[in-house]
Amino acid sequence: MIRGLKRPPRVPKSNPVRRPPEDLATRRLIAAVIVVLGVSMLLTMITSIWEWEDVVLDGAAAEPDEWLAVVAVCWLPLLAVLQVRLVRYYLDATADRRGHSARQEMLRKRISGLLRDDAGVEVVFQPIVDITGRRLAGVEALSRFPGEPYRPPNVWFDEAWEAGLGPELELRAVAAAFERLPELPDSAYLSVNVAPGTMLDPRFLALLDGLGHHASRIVVELTEHAVVDDYTAITGVVEQLRSRGARLAVDDAGAGYATMQHILRLRPDIIKLDRAIVDRADQDPARRALMAAMAAFAASLDTTVIAEGVETAEEVEVLLETGVRLAQGYFFGRPGPMGQAVSHHGLEYATPQSLHG
Repeated sequence: MIRGLKRPPRVPKSNPVRRPPEDLATRRLIAAVIVVLGVSMLLTMITSIWEWEDVVLDGAAAEPDEWLAVVAVCWLPLLAVLQVRLVRYYLDATADRRGHSARQEMLRKRISGLLRDDAGVEVVFQPIVDITGRRLAGVEALSRFPGEPYRPPNVWFDEAWEAGLGPELELRAVAAAFERLPELPDSAYLSVNVAPGTMLDPRFLALLDGLGHHASRIVVELTEHAVVDDYTAITGVVEQLRSRGARLAVDDAGAGYATMQHILRLRPDIIKLDRAIVDRADQDPARRALMAAMAAFAASLDTTVIAEGVETAEEVEVLLETGVRLAQGYFFGRPGPMGQAVSHHGLEYATPQSLHG
């Protein structure tokens, strides 16, 4: 273990996650409207009976105020329908809220149990290869959850965020990955995935500080799919990462609009091309052109490009032709133990020239 590295953080005791304040305010407003409508309808009925009492009992002529009372009564069915719909909506919203609270409580128990289990989170590693120098550039740490029944990692993380324990689970995985850093060659780096909310958590920088000068061998991957609500705050954290020698990568670049937002606002050190761009690039001129354009764009920013999801030697050849020198994918090695990622990372693949005979 690296000296000074902290153990995975314990899950703090906290109150159940509350629904957004605007939801509670809306429900209170609806309840107030229901009450006002009910009282208004009752007063309208009483007033109408009062106005027509003299006409019915004494035979007096109806005056304008009596007829206005009739008009008011004619609106009552419409108001009644509106009130019924509001009551139904209020009851449905209350039921949904109770169901949401019950689900959150169930998820919190599940994730808390996972965090308490020393074997609840496992880390596997996938090699990232320099295809020009045929050497290991780094590894990406990926989380696995061995508990039964098996559930994909993204499901665990999604549920953790829904339960309000997203940072706790990600920090646990990051800490477990950091503990394996000594097993990497000194020339290789370790890449970890975190969401914006975890980057903003002070415990994340504390874990990084626990690495000392080894923090310069860490790459923090921010997924393209992650929503960044406050780029100013994230930029501040990125500056602190770089002051410690760590680097920032934008993951899944090319998978959506958020890619360019992340790249332009955060200016990452590494751009990781999504599998959708790499897949069958040797057969698709459009993908090949996009890959070359991304490589040129990254070069203009002095940013490194990594191609993800590389599965064939033909795709490797396209990478070399378009100027992408770092790659990751099943062609070089599947996620597995650190020893496997370090020792068997597909560097025996054929050269592009030999592909043609």
